[in-house]
Amino acid sequence: MGQSPSSLAKLSLEIALAEASAGIYEDPPHGNRGLRVDEYQAGRAVLGQAWCLKFVHWCYSQAGIRLGVPNPLPKLVANSFSSVEGNTWATDQEKEGVYVVKRLHVINYEFVRIES
Repeated sequence: MGQSPSSLAKLSLEIALAEASAGIYEDPPHGNRGLRVDEYQAGRAVLGQAWCLKFVHWCYSQAGIRLGVPNPLPKLVANSFSSVEGNTWATDQEKEGVYVVKRLHVINYEFVRIES
């Protein structure tokens, strides 16, 4: 207990980057499913729905468990910025998964901004 919000944000980012480097993809492609994808969605929605925000929530939940703090409810924003995303694609539209991306234009996306 007593961890700062920046500790939670930092650990959440580390968890997200680890997921990105693990090569997580939807199975089948574009199906919003897969062993790990289902874990991101577990208890948060019906499986098979878009999971972008659920991935961020999962990362914060994992960090909170490790630090012994609750998962905060993030504020929604619509700014252009670098992010680690789930349920997205970087260069190959057939491989939806977890990536580090730079969003230059924000159109029909839901983002969360975690303030430290």
